[in-house]
Amino acid sequence: MEYVGNDSIFREEIFKFATYALKYAESLIKFQSLNYANWEFVKLLWLKRFKALRGKWNGPVHDYYYAAMIKFLIGNYDSGVRILQKWNLRNGMRDEWMNKIYMTFCESNLTANQAKSIVVEMVNKRRKLFQSKPSYKKLEGEFLL
Repeated sequence: MEYVGNDSIFREEIFKFATYALKYAESLIKFQSLNYANWEFVKLLWLKRFKALRGKWNGPVHDYYYAAMIKFLIGNYDSGVRILQKWNLRNGMRDEWMNKIYMTFCESNLTANQAKSIVVEMVNKRRKLFQSKPSYKKLEGEFLL
């Protein structure tokens, strides 16, 4: 948003941006609930599947990864494995990290608790990485991750 000399138009546009940002933040806060996150990713994957059937989806496949990790976190191991297998069938082993994830969860005989523990460990590693960044350390206050 560029200021062009008109205060009322600028104020109105900034208010629109702030309102949108607040709504977006509220939608992200809902993801604190794993059940909500699970439901949203199930809807997203069905939408992607529908669009792919119509030839209108060519977006990223990371949502399959996130959906599978949520399934593992809520203890639904079989569903998480099925999602990763579908991802593999559609995209193959193009990425090294995908190959590692696939082998960890699909080619190992894990229990639901073991899969959940692996995901929790992965999340904690990411948290430590971000907490070690200088920009994170500059933030004031206590942040819950």
